[in-house]
Amino acid sequence: MVLFENIIVWQMKILILDPTCYSDGKLFKVRKIGYFPLTLPRIAACFPSGHEILLCHERAQEVDFSQKYDLVFFSTMGSNWIRAEELSRKFLQSGAKTVAGGYSVPQFSERMKDAFSSLVTGDAENLIPQILNDFQNNSLKKMYENLFPDISSLPLPRFDLVPASIIGDVLPVEASRGCPNKCEFCSISKLYSGKFRKRDVVEVIRDIDSVVSLFKKRFIYFTDANFTADMNHAKNILQKLKSRNIFWIAGADINCLKDDEFLILAAESGCLSLQIGFETLSAKNLHFVGKGFAAGVNYSEAIKNAHKFGVPVTALMMVGFDHDDKSTFKAIKSFVENNHISMLVTHPVIPVPGTKLYEQLKEQGRLLDCPPEMADGKHVIFRPVNFSAEELERRYWQLNQRVFGMKSILKRFFWSGVLRNIPSYAVLFVLNLIASRTSKKQLTIGDYKT
Repeated sequence: MVLFENIIVWQMKILILDPTCYSDGKLFKVRKIGYFPLTLPRIAACFPSGHEILLCHERAQEVDFSQKYDLVFFSTMGSNWIRAEELSRKFLQSGAKTVAGGYSVPQFSERMKDAFSSLVTGDAENLIPQILNDFQNNSLKKMYENLFPDISSLPLPRFDLVPASIIGDVLPVEASRGCPNKCEFCSISKLYSGKFRKRDVVEVIRDIDSVVSLFKKRFIYFTDANFTADMNHAKNILQKLKSRNIFWIAGADINCLKDDEFLILAAESGCLSLQIGFETLSAKNLHFVGKGFAAGVNYSEAIKNAHKFGVPVTALMMVGFDHDDKSTFKAIKSFVENNHISMLVTHPVIPVPGTKLYEQLKEQGRLLDCPPEMADGKHVIFRPVNFSAEELERRYWQLNQRVFGMKSILKRFFWSGVLRNIPSYAVLFVLNLIASRTSKKQLTIGDYKT
């Protein structure tokens, strides 16, 4: 046994598992993961030495039921909680205790509580000592909560436990958690109540250097909900990245496109693309979902400013808002072409349980009685105002297929601004070709089975 902060804990075999999800009735599997979830190595780093810890990313690996585990931790997000329930029941039958955390827990805790020994709401890192102690004393609580712990000093993630054979080209790193904005469709905003926390810049750079050195890859994805929520923090990180010869991607607030100093640093530090949540082209829609701060921004001027510094822009958008109509799809296609948007990531509006948008649609009787696995971002699970659910879904796929058709790709990429950042645009051009293939099969680029 080992001593952990004055707590004696028996040596155990611990599995930390990211379940896959169901797609068209089958378990979704890939050979490699585009970028592996950071949660697993992050949680693994919080256990004391002496335990045997295994990680499993089920999308690219098989769960080994022949092993005898003491504790099994599940990371849930989206509809993978359904698969997590199935796996948990199997582990419980073998005598293991199971703990589920992640964004799905607050949304589905009433249903999930019967399938797991314990549930965690919020951040699990600081709870590991208590969970281990309670396990040893056979007194696991049904619910643990840890919503806003300090994350300024976290241990280096156990990247060494992630098999190199399943890793794609992109490596995840975390600089902050939460978002100060309170968009009414966002599960992150709901969970953290608009609170934002940032990590120490030195430790963020430590994580980047470690994961790049270990896996010999140059693409970093910042997992932050809003990388630029604290602009000085973001700039300090980019200043440190300028000499490291990497590419990086991050989700950012639209206001960052108006900050010239940030954009210069982004270009100099290897920004592959800034993922901007435009959401919709309608100011009425923006006000409706609590994102009125973006309604006064001239999207085209903001994008033009980013392009001036050689920074490509990815547009994150949704379709099916109450003020959308049939003209919306043509307008989005024109918007991404006229503004040379390097990548469009779009999906139907998703009413996430617990959010204000969900409660509004529920009160209006507009939620459809769909299996939980259909809440995957590719299906319509509510009644839109100006479409049937089936028509919205059909038009959504048509939009993707047209935007990622060769004619549209050439319109967006063959312009003089590409010369300001040829390496990034070359990578993004290839990603568009991949998206062209997946959209024809009604799959997102994240479903690409390499």
